[in-house]
Amino acid sequence: MRENRNGVEQSGNGLLAHRESIDDTAKRNEKVLKTAFKEYKRARKGGFRGRLIVPLNSFALANAEGGARIVGAFKMLDGGLRKNVIVEVFQLPRTLSVGLLDEITIPLLAFFEHYIADPEPDMIDFTLFTNLNYLGVVLDLGIESMKSGGGDMKDRVTKFWAAATKQKLKVFISGVKDRDILDLARRYEAFAIDGPVLGNDRTALAK
Repeated sequence: MRENRNGVEQSGNGLLAHRESIDDTAKRNEKVLKTAFKEYKRARKGGFRGRLIVPLNSFALANAEGGARIVGAFKMLDGGLRKNVIVEVFQLPRTLSVGLLDEITIPLLAFFEHYIADPEPDMIDFTLFTNLNYLGVVLDLGIESMKSGGGDMKDRVTKFWAAATKQKLKVFISGVKDRDILDLARRYEAFAIDGPVLGNDRTALAK
């Protein structure tokens, strides 16, 4: 992702999907987090001043062992760098309650100021995220359920934006392929946008 003012780099979610066991998911998430943090520290030393968005599968936090692995990765960064990291929690349980989201969120609170949620595409009420001080919510236009779900994509982006702003959450839009969707996201002042439409133009959203 590229943030409007400060610049953002993001790793993808595909390698981190929950497939077999919580332990397996936690190990893969731990590995990607450690690699991302290592590279981020190197980039900052080289003069990069943008933020980093890192994906985290919620299932990696589903038991004590998984949580310990993820917290160990968090500890790789000192406070000065953590404040520039945004954690994107994805693959949330389809039946999400305050208590369950609270358990997922607690490990983040001691380390990061900002975290965002990638909810199910059909979710229309984001009150839970507001109540737990999430910075924003992510609409991933690249996932299969979005591509095959029917309906006008502009309308879906508009409804997502309306639901998020109603709860005073910032909007993150991922997987943007079309210029008209990019223009719409900019019109709605999305906090960050990424996708094939941007190509290699890393300054596109800084204008």
